[in-house]
Amino acid sequence: MAPTVPIPAAASQREVLVPACTSRLRDVAGDAIRATSGNARAAAIDLAVHEGHLSRQLKDGTLRLEQLEVLGPAFAAEFGAELVERFGPSDPKARVRRLIREGRRILDELDEAVA
Repeated sequence: MAPTVPIPAAASQREVLVPACTSRLRDVAGDAIRATSGNARAAAIDLAVHEGHLSRQLKDGTLRLEQLEVLGPAFAAEFGAELVERFGPSDPKARVRRLIREGRRILDELDEAVA
């Protein structure tokens, strides 16, 4: 039997699901931005914002779609592929790719922290 998380009486099903989904969507967007721009600094330049501001927008979910559109079709294709891979049907190869990508994301984050 799968463990269940109690839902507060006042919370709707959507309110309970939104935080988990949004943080994963933010990760997908950040990964796609880094994959198409090379790194967060290059993406920030493309978006005409400070790198720290871009990082905050990704973390708090305030990055707007119109900002993402500035990154062009290469970003849109990468973002779409990432969404399908992470949220689409699961298979062992997709899981391995996801783990590799997560490891790379962590290494990139460490590299940026050291730089």
